[in-house]
Amino acid sequence: MIAGNTPPAATDVAPPPAPAPPRTVIMAQPAADPASQMLAHLLKMADGYLAQGALWQAMEICLKMVKQHDETPEARLACERLLKIAERHEKNGKGHLARSIYEQLL
Repeated sequence: MIAGNTPPAATDVAPPPAPAPPRTVIMAQPAADPASQMLAHLLKMADGYLAQGALWQAMEICLKMVKQHDETPEARLACERLLKIAERHEKNGKGHLARSIYEQLL
């Protein structure tokens, strides 16, 4: 055999390249509804007021959400906050404030 014409040994041959992984197409999720974003932000503000003990400010935000956006998930959460505020008023001997909240939620 002529030098250089010898078939390569099996260990000298590089394996074929591995197939590329399938491309994943990342779809951008649709932006949240601006109204929903605003309501979520207001709910966070109300939670901040509650954490500070500013029940009146939290109550105002939550009541407005419940009355003006009653079909939204955020309004349902605001209603839960209002019930907690009313319970807190009752425990603090302010039944008249609790009653006011309950009546507005009817």
